Amino acid sequence: MCLIADAVASPPMIDALLLAASSWGHYLLVILQVVLGLGAVIFVHELGHFAVAKWCGVRCDRFYVGFDPPIKIGPIRLPRALWKKKIGETEYGIGVLPLGGYVKMYGQDDTVASVEEMLELSKSNADDPEAVEVTGPGGETYWINRRHYMAKSVPQRMAIISAGVVMNIIFAFVFAFFAYGLGVPKAPTVVASTTPGGPAWSAGLRTGDRIVRADGIENPTFEQFISQVMLGDLDAGVECVVKRYGTETTETIVLHPDQSDALPRVGISTPVTPRVSAENPTVPHSPASAAPEGSFQPGDLIVEANGEPVTNYADLISVLERHKSQDVTYTLLRGAKKKAGDSAATGGERVSVTVGPNPMERFGVVATLGPVQAVQAGSPAAEAGLEAGDRLLSVNGVAIGAGEDGAEAYDPVTLDDRLAALAAAGETVTLAIERAGAEEPIVLSVAPRAPTWPERSFTDNAPLALTSLGVACPLIAEVQAVIADSPAAAVDLKPGDRIVSVAYHSTDKADGAPAGMKPIPLTDESPAWPSVLLSVQDKSSDFRADFEVLRDGKKHPVTLGVRALGDAFVETRGIGIEPLKEIRRAQDLGEQVSMAGESTWSALTSVYRFLSKIGTQVPVTALGGPITIAKVAGASAFEGPGALLLFLTMLSANLAVLNFLPIPVLDGGHMVFLAWEGLRGRPAGEKVVTTLTGAGMLFLLGFMAFIFALDLGILPRGL
Repeated sequence: MCLIADAVASPPMIDALLLAASSWGHYLLVILQVVLGLGAVIFVHELGHFAVAKWCGVRCDRFYVGFDPPIKIGPIRLPRALWKKKIGETEYGIGVLPLGGYVKMYGQDDTVASVEEMLELSKSNADDPEAVEVTGPGGETYWINRRHYMAKSVPQRMAIISAGVVMNIIFAFVFAFFAYGLGVPKAPTVVASTTPGGPAWSAGLRTGDRIVRADGIENPTFEQFISQVMLGDLDAGVECVVKRYGTETTETIVLHPDQSDALPRVGISTPVTPRVSAENPTVPHSPASAAPEGSFQPGDLIVEANGEPVTNYADLISVLERHKSQDVTYTLLRGAKKKAGDSAATGGERVSVTVGPNPMERFGVVATLGPVQAVQAGSPAAEAGLEAGDRLLSVNGVAIGAGEDGAEAYDPVTLDDRLAALAAAGETVTLAIERAGAEEPIVLSVAPRAPTWPERSFTDNAPLALTSLGVACPLIAEVQAVIADSPAAAVDLKPGDRIVSVAYHSTDKADGAPAGMKPIPLTDESPAWPSVLLSVQDKSSDFRADFEVLRDGKKHPVTLGVRALGDAFVETRGIGIEPLKEIRRAQDLGEQVSMAGESTWSALTSVYRFLSKIGTQVPVTALGGPITIAKVAGASAFEGPGALLLFLTMLSANLAVLNFLPIPVLDGGHMVFLAWEGLRGRPAGEKVVTTLTGAGMLFLLGFMAFIFALDLGILPRGL
């Protein structure tokens, strides 16, 4: 019996893509494509075993896609197969358990039968013209039917066992070949934003920069780039050739992945395009949602913002960043058509929509700015001599956080906007800093820059970016001051209080804060305050945050709402936009073969690389099972047949590699036993085979239980 097992890593946004199906008909079509695709991968694997077994003269009693275990609920016995039909000597069927497939060959189970039973059976077969003589584990001889699996030579049985894997490799190439003929949508490695303090941020990468080579891979997809980051040499880093936004110049940088999280990361977010989202055209409670109904429609292409041309996301965000506190007029191209091979959409109508600014919503808590965590390469701070570990005390004599005796002070959250305004006016600022080993504050003169790109802290351990300077500092949830007439001023909060956790609740489903939400810890290792502030934008009036506050060694609860305080704005206006995808299609047959071969080889080697890194660079919780496979397949099918076929390439390669691992009950385990038999001239002993097979089965059952627990969310992935 040939078992199929698999494990894959789960990509982001899978559930969102599946929910975006435009109609039930489309959704059902996606399900049908997924079922046929996954079934095809299983079918070709089992077909390999079946075809070679028949070629070698082995009788095949069953050929099943899916397993058909007996299922009984009380007195009711459920059907074992969705369909079955006996043709000749073989019963073909589709089992009710869609976890793999099998070919039942005559005599394959006999490898673990007792030698005494085999010898007794051999007596009745000695004079049978259909019987052949074979050697037992102890060197004894016995007679079995020539169509028996064990009657075949070791090379023949090796061919039968390996045929499934070979077919998976062949069809991995076939799937990729047709995928690149149709065209595959893939995200390019274009920077949407960088995580403050992360490797990409520290290297100076900005929105719109494109990585055109990564460790020798030309024009890598975002998926290929992330694979290099996670599975590459962490000490050597990833060597990247970067084409800077708005220029034709390139430069080479080396990104050393951050290993503080579960997975190695460099802090680059997935690319997006200025096209209005089909799923969520606008964010509820945002300025865009306040525009007249139908102002932003799915598929609208933003071609101008405040009269400036927009050809990509970097163009758009530049306008929004420079006009954060002002109205922005969007020019949308609606109903344009794009034919295959065209570089741009044609036709459609131009529609103008004006959206007001998006005031930053806050609690009114002035948090504590920690010491500099990272200095960006080539930034004003680097040129002025700021170093990691320095603590910013004041700007032009105005304290940061809280001033003495009620004097003016800058809130760290609004400090970057103030510096950007000074930069726009061409001014140089004076920074007072505290540096380890220095008895007095050090004064530095810095010429800040006026950034046209955002740097946001989406992860809990990301610091606050002061983009105008090019530094990243942790923002610690220790109260420095409380802003007058803010939500915080109306509750029991005072300087020195430490917020140690926060949870949200709201009766408005759009706020994404259901009752019973698990609190987010705010620690020195994971300050999370910048990401908390980012997550409370565009909320309803029902939204509340439940804080746990530490004061004088005791904890007490505080509940706060959020409100726009009028002195700070966020650049986004609440328009949902689509991920950026580029169609990768072969231009001729030679390129199609080459692209298919590269994808197949990459898929095969990536599995080995992934397995070799488990427990070191990659946690075991990154694995996925049947539920994850179905979700990823569904997301791929929604993107089109080319994407689904390329996913099947990856899945088929996964099955080929994993099935050939030297684990008893898998194909690789059978090959080990056959290799042993070939070297010794007789099969492995019954006790050895039985013990190892039982251990292998227990391992696989435990492993599958673990994978299902991850898939079902019973065990946290922690990624």
